Amino acid sequence: MSGQALNYWVTKQLAYQEKHRQDDLRCLRMEQEKIYEQQQLMEKELELKRLIIEHQELTPPSTPKNSADTTNPASCLPLAKSPRLPCFEDKTDHIDSYLLRFERYATINGWPRKDCAIHLAALLKGKTLEVYTRLDKEDAQKYDICRDALLRRYNLTQDGF
Repeated sequence: MSGQALNYWVTKQLAYQEKHRQDDLRCLRMEQEKIYEQQQLMEKELELKRLIIEHQELTPPSTPKNSADTTNPASCLPLAKSPRLPCFEDKTDHIDSYLLRFERYATINGWPRKDCAIHLAALLKGKTLEVYTRLDKEDAQKYDICRDALLRRYNLTQDGF
């Protein structure tokens, strides 16, 4: 090769290398964005766990352990520190059924309504956790508002619930 043919070949090679360099940069940026999103989600989950622990430390038990109210079956059960329910699975669970099960569990355990939001938050992940974390601080502590936001996310209403 000589002259114009060589010049043409070199130009093509440089263009080819530049295209691959741009593709590599694009892939790196996408990986960085994915890592950043994962980091943000982990930070939100960590903050949520910190809030749950803080709430548990600051919230006194609803009834003393030594006094049993025999008229209320829930008071005969041990007080649960955190829910022993499986986390909500977006792909397999229906939010309305899950919330109904959660509310029944909360009733059986004698949880005050004001504590239900924080217990529910401990069971959320994925899209449902995103819905919860988008609520402002006051609304995130109110179970009814959390429940309604989750139902809206899945295009359900309180009436359909």
